[in-house]
Amino acid sequence: FSTAPIPHGDGSWYSDGAGHVAGTVVASLAKTAAFRSGSIDLRIAAGGSVRGGEVFALYHRRRGWRSYRIREVVSSAGRIHSCAIQPPLREQTGSGSPAHFWRPRVQMRLPAGVTAPWSPSGWWLASQDLTLVEDMDPA
Repeated sequence: FSTAPIPHGDGSWYSDGAGHVAGTVVASLAKTAAFRSGSIDLRIAAGGSVRGGEVFALYHRRRGWRSYRIREVVSSAGRIHSCAIQPPLREQTGSGSPAHFWRPRVQMRLPAGVTAPWSPSGWWLASQDLTLVEDMDPA
């Protein structure tokens, strides 16, 4: 994994000279986090550290996939980062549970009373606009 800054696709940098950061964060919960907790401790195994703003997913035994965002990194000690997250945890989550930064997921559904009409054009072309809400039913 690399954490060296890289430019945009056209070779340019942001106006302040900064670039993107490559590498996927590989992390797990450093300790058990309670239901509705707004903070977690992450143990970073590879890929650099977290800064705030990152989105990740946790798989909960009863609630399935849930997506969270790191609001801010409150403190860091070596590879352990204490982070404020949003929304609060949907379920108690055990120490060692993997935090999926590479491809975060969430369980969603259509809002009550909404349907998804399907009107394909030709054999292969169709366009669909959907509004989804988080599905709080058990997975």
